[in-house]
Amino acid sequence: MSVSSSSWRDPKNLLLLAVVLAACIGVGEFTLRQLPLTDRLGFQQVADVAERAAAAGPREPGQVRILGIGDSFTVFRDAQGKNYLRIAASLAADKGKTISVVNLGEAGVGLDAYARNLIRFADTVKPDVVVIGLYFGDDLLPHGRKSVRERYAEGNLLQPDIRPGETGILHDLKSIAKKSILLNYVYRQAKVYIPALRSNYFEIAFGYLAKQSGLTVAEARSRMAEVDPELVDLARADAINGWDLAFAICMPRLYLDTYTLPEDSKSRLKLDERLDDLSFIIAEARKRGIKPVVVYLHPGIVVEARYRTYFRKLGYAMPPMDVERYKIIDQVSAHLNALGVPHLDSLPLLRASTTDDYIPNDIHLNSKGQSIVGGALFQMLDQSGLLDGS
Repeated sequence: MSVSSSSWRDPKNLLLLAVVLAACIGVGEFTLRQLPLTDRLGFQQVADVAERAAAAGPREPGQVRILGIGDSFTVFRDAQGKNYLRIAASLAADKGKTISVVNLGEAGVGLDAYARNLIRFADTVKPDVVVIGLYFGDDLLPHGRKSVRERYAEGNLLQPDIRPGETGILHDLKSIAKKSILLNYVYRQAKVYIPALRSNYFEIAFGYLAKQSGLTVAEARSRMAEVDPELVDLARADAINGWDLAFAICMPRLYLDTYTLPEDSKSRLKLDERLDDLSFIIAEARKRGIKPVVVYLHPGIVVEARYRTYFRKLGYAMPPMDVERYKIIDQVSAHLNALGVPHLDSLPLLRASTTDDYIPNDIHLNSKGQSIVGGALFQMLDQSGLLDGS
């Protein structure tokens, strides 16, 4: 039986087709959001920090408000309630406590941005507690920039980082698309096979880190030439995190030096500067009557041997595994103890876990790993009385 072309132009048929397509997309979106592979897209589904701060609204009477500042570990799947802050708040609610979380974490930033978000939005959000998600990777990385304290004194800290981007209708369409897990997933898969869709994100990361590492152009090119072309292609297609590979090329000893602090390493020589940055954030919180808490977040390279395949393939030097407490953890903990700041180290918790707690071929915790940290954070906040109000 043939179907006349005019039937497809019938408004009722077009409406039915639109409804069916919308339903299919809706079901696909919902289904995809429940799958573990969604964890890999968990850092994009968030609004700008200013929008998130404004959306917090006034605090309800008797409510304890927690402000979260950190990087991609902290902002992970915030809209779905899958990160350690949201999990801690959910557990608190189960115990009858009235808790709200305002998560101002941002992917790809460090201690300067943590300080900026605290100072800019504390008076708007009015939190009781600030949880600082300290990533024991690039958060403690030695760098040549001025300290957070110096930048604040000079009036430069509160100026948001300028990131080049598109404007106009194309930008608006991409912003809408980013809110969809389904469209994000399809676009990521397409980039693997269609090079024209790729950005130059990896090249930007590599160029920035090469400069930070003091590499000459010739040295940077030489190191890039030694890398497996397949890895470079995957990074350019965003099939793996471009920063992971860029760090491995420019700073292959990043995790080894960070965790073991060799005497002559920049990690050891510059650690006091990073601890001062952390002290500045803590002081600014207390100045506003906010109680600080620090959560230690770690890459899988120091957690379990089974997570190291990815790091080895990228070319990182391996920190020793037969270490119960790394030097860096002792140093940071001693510093926070002297300041009287409660802190939670997630490393022993993750080492004790029998599940896979990291996103495959990535440095980040997955939903299971976030749940482990969130459960421990709730216990610490509850036992310390920080969930009982001021």
